[in-house]
Amino acid sequence: MALSFKNYQSPHTTQTQTGRMVDDGLHSWLVAPKEGTYNYPGWEDDYKLAREAADESNVSLPIPSVKFRNAIHRLNEKQRVFEGDRSHPRLVALDQLVLTYFCCEDDKKNAEKAHFDNFYDPDTDDVYFQSKLEGLENRQQLFYGMNHESRSQARGAAASSREITTMLGPCIICGERDKTHLFDPCGHLVCCQSCANTVTRRSDQSARSCPVCRVPPNKSIRVYFS
Repeated sequence: MALSFKNYQSPHTTQTQTGRMVDDGLHSWLVAPKEGTYNYPGWEDDYKLAREAADESNVSLPIPSVKFRNAIHRLNEKQRVFEGDRSHPRLVALDQLVLTYFCCEDDKKNAEKAHFDNFYDPDTDDVYFQSKLEGLENRQQLFYGMNHESRSQARGAAASSREITTMLGPCIICGERDKTHLFDPCGHLVCCQSCANTVTRRSDQSARSCPVCRVPPNKSIRVYFS
């Protein structure tokens, strides 16, 4: 059974409901958990923090301190998540977010840590964690906007490229495909890719020449318009 502060009465009262919080005469409100209660990586350090928070708490108060409640919450929730239980309302809301922006997984881990480090009170507005979720949603919306703008710019550039190649007219060799390749070193942009490749691969020196200036090309180069 995990640690709990439910129905907490006072540090001088043995908490029999959970068997975890007891008064041992030293105002330490925790006893060592039963073997196997916690086994997630690092639970010993978290338990040590819970012990320290218990020792620092004001024993005259009828409820444990916020630091102590956070420590217990951290132990319980990390163990549940380690066991595959993500049914806590905060984690359900976090897991329902559809995030695709760069480093979104790191941000989700930070939000999950915020859940672990701050106890949950269902009777109050969870403003702190809600702000974390809203931050993730805002970043995603910003990413959508930037991505949409980039796609629009790419579509515009592609349309401009198509307009230019149309204005240049068809390949002067085949007369069918657009002019897309120029010859090096003369620089004449007069052929499509297929015909440019045919010219540069000819073994006959007299036939391997630019159809405009007759200079033998070393290679053909694809031209992009933006």
